[in-house]
Amino acid sequence: MEESPSKPLIHVSAFICDSLIKELLPRSDGGESVQLTAVRIGESFTVAPETINIHLPDGKVATALNYPNINFTIFVQAHGERRKFKVRVKGQKPGEEIQTLTPDFDCQTSGEVEGNNSALTIRIIMPTDKAGIYWFWIFVDDEIALKLPLQVRHSSPRKIPVEVSGSLGTAKES
Repeated sequence: MEESPSKPLIHVSAFICDSLIKELLPRSDGGESVQLTAVRIGESFTVAPETINIHLPDGKVATALNYPNINFTIFVQAHGERRKFKVRVKGQKPGEEIQTLTPDFDCQTSGEVEGNNSALTIRIIMPTDKAGIYWFWIFVDDEIALKLPLQVRHSSPRKIPVEVSGSLGTAKES
């Protein structure tokens, strides 16, 4: 006979997407049913760094590369027996230490068919100065429930039509 777990099981799934559209639809019992639409689910992003020319007071021009941030959503869905639990997300950029990205989120599943899911939409804004694989860990009650990779690739730099000049850093279009 198998041993029963010390607490009710929580099943977790997650994916990375650009955004989620959330609709609340009325149910016959007077409650609401949540309908979600994920926009652009993926496991990789390609970013183009921007070349910025900086005109220094001594007449020299310095060039800098600006790597844009990417905005994305991690959608976490948990379901299982009736239970309260906490969810937290940690992340790691290529070659760096793991960092906590979110506080603990208090969640609960009902144990019923409707309303059994506990869904979190976590919006993340992340710098992309390093190409490579970024890792995200979903923790439930301080235990790793899921690990998600996100590949960030760099394309050729593009020149943006802004030149920065002067000691105060005034900008003008070029």
